[in-house]
Amino acid sequence: MPKINLTNKPTSEQIRIINDYIARRKQHKAQSEVTVEHLVSRFKHNRLINDKAKAAHFRKLLHIITTGETQYFTNQQRRQ
Repeated sequence: MPKINLTNKPTSEQIRIINDYIARRKQHKAQSEVTVEHLVSRFKHNRLINDKAKAAHFRKLLHIITTGETQYFTNQQRRQ
């Protein structure tokens, strides 16, 4: 993935970049599913997400993109 700082892009552009990454990853790994946690860890590793607040935003964004669900719950909320 090219070094692109997603944090200074509009949400629509962030979604496009993430969808492109998911498509490339599925093609490369021949996987049917790419998990949200994997994507977040890759974006952090590539320094595309540089702090906790932005990581939380991208985790929500990625969850919506990968599952199609618009309601997002944290692990803590799920346990309750």
